[in-house]
Amino acid sequence: MDYRQPLLKLDHYGTRTLIQMSINKWIGVMNGARENSRLDCPLCSRFNTDTSIDCEGCPIKRYTGREFCQGTPYSSPYSKSFKRAKDEVTFLRKVLRAYDKWMN
Repeated sequence: MDYRQPLLKLDHYGTRTLIQMSINKWIGVMNGARENSRLDCPLCSRFNTDTSIDCEGCPIKRYTGREFCQGTPYSSPYSKSFKRAKDEVTFLRKVLRAYDKWMN
């Protein structure tokens, strides 16, 4: 099953909203209510698609300078999913603050 299918309709949301939705997704992973997958990531649904496979325009890429969430807690090799999710929430909140600065 492609978990990204319902997210394909997110094109009308702004980037800031997609970052907030991604934070909420990772809070769900932290609480065990969501799975840890890029297939249901709001940001990937916009910036990592068949037509935009290099994450062009993604605020995470802008923040880290790397594609596909490399250098983020999501790509970290440790396996404790709660800690990874908690670290990803913290990281995404930093990205959100940076995004707000970029837009001002």
